[in-house]
Amino acid sequence: MFPSFTSIDFSSFRTLTESFFLSDFFDVAIIAIFIYSALILFKRTRSLTILAGISIIVVLYGISQLFHLTLTSVVLQSFFGVFFLVLIIIFQEEVRRFFDIITVWGTRQKHMGRGLAESLIIEPIVQAVVNLARHSVGAIIVFTGNENIERHISGGVILDGIISQELVESVFDPHSPGHDGAMIITKNRIVSIGAQLPLSQNLDQIEKSGTRHSAALGIAERSDALALVVSEERGTISIAQKDTMTKISTAHELARVLGDFYHEKHPQNSYTLWQRIIAQNLIEKIIAIGIAVLLWFFLVFQAGTVQRDFEIPITYRDLPQDLVIRESKPKTVAVTLGSRGQTFEQLDQSSLQISIDASRFASGQTRIPITESMVRRPFAFSVIDINPTEIEITVGHYQKHNVPLRAVTQGSVARGYRVENIIIQPRTVSLLIPESREVPASVSLNPIDITGLTSTISRSGLLSLPEGIRLGESGNLDIAVTVVIRRQ
Repeated sequence: MFPSFTSIDFSSFRTLTESFFLSDFFDVAIIAIFIYSALILFKRTRSLTILAGISIIVVLYGISQLFHLTLTSVVLQSFFGVFFLVLIIIFQEEVRRFFDIITVWGTRQKHMGRGLAESLIIEPIVQAVVNLARHSVGAIIVFTGNENIERHISGGVILDGIISQELVESVFDPHSPGHDGAMIITKNRIVSIGAQLPLSQNLDQIEKSGTRHSAALGIAERSDALALVVSEERGTISIAQKDTMTKISTAHELARVLGDFYHEKHPQNSYTLWQRIIAQNLIEKIIAIGIAVLLWFFLVFQAGTVQRDFEIPITYRDLPQDLVIRESKPKTVAVTLGSRGQTFEQLDQSSLQISIDASRFASGQTRIPITESMVRRPFAFSVIDINPTEIEITVGHYQKHNVPLRAVTQGSVARGYRVENIIIQPRTVSLLIPESREVPASVSLNPIDITGLTSTISRSGLLSLPEGIRLGESGNLDIAVTVVIRRQ
């Protein structure tokens, strides 16, 4: 569980930046996103008392560690697992909303300006609702936010219509078959009518209101949608948002509430992505980042870092084709890497290498400094030390030579048969050979097994280059060899 608070050495802050790896940044960022999502969820569902209760339990556990309260510490440690399981069972609806919030972040939202929202949506809705209230015609209209409400609604008829005063009034006409259900509006489209909504159990807010008010508050409690309801008994207009039911007195007030909702859920294009990221829910974001950093400090940073030494091979990239590394002193470099202890257990040492850009190499001897940027390693590791800090290499030229090919056979053909001829095509190959190396009289192909053969055979792809020798630009590894076998 949590480390003992008495083990914290605050002098460790001096080496904080040295012990903060790139992987730690992603660690903190991911945890901060989850914490931020949870804070927004608690805020929207008015479950801050639950969050406060969890915080009190965590603080009590910290106090028990600080003052060595063994019984309290053991009981709370045993309690944590059961407690979170019970929370998930009791608040499964909130847990679903938690994942809905995360899912919404991964979708690209199309935004509309406030003026467009007012002209296309708010004005015809306000006019229609005021008329419905004047004639005491019941209605319920749901404006969706960023969360998906499909799992909360049932029934209804898919419409996908343009919003207009006439359409809204006709849908809620008492003679219309779908007038008792809810109209669902997403942005500037009526997506369905006659939908059935979940009912709220909040009697304090519903008071003596009817089923429409209970349904409006029910969908508002379970999502970030706004529900507008007209009472057919009293001819009043109410707005349900989050877990609150508010009566609307004037058309101007209704237009303002709807405008604020659209401005929040579907902001204007004038807001840049970075403005939205920083400005929205700024306090919750600061709290989430702060908690994530504290968790990293107590759970990860206090565990310390581990250092290990590795002999890492040197590789050269983009070496010109006419150059060759004749000698390297040394061929490997001792590198000390630092990271979390468990990270080393997952490290594939073959992924470690010193990668040197050889695109500007020239013939002769040169000394190359080894820098941290040359050490190829997973981003969870930092370079602590490099030894030696430079290497000496000797670069030579390749020379182009056409070298004859020689076929080699192994075994013997069947009795009564003989090898009459061996045909190689092509007979020579273009090779690049270091200038300091003797040019071979010929290059042998891979052996061809002719044991027990009674007929002519052909083989291809038999060329195997000696170490340090390259194939020339006009060279061809696909060598065809035909062994002609005849009766004696």
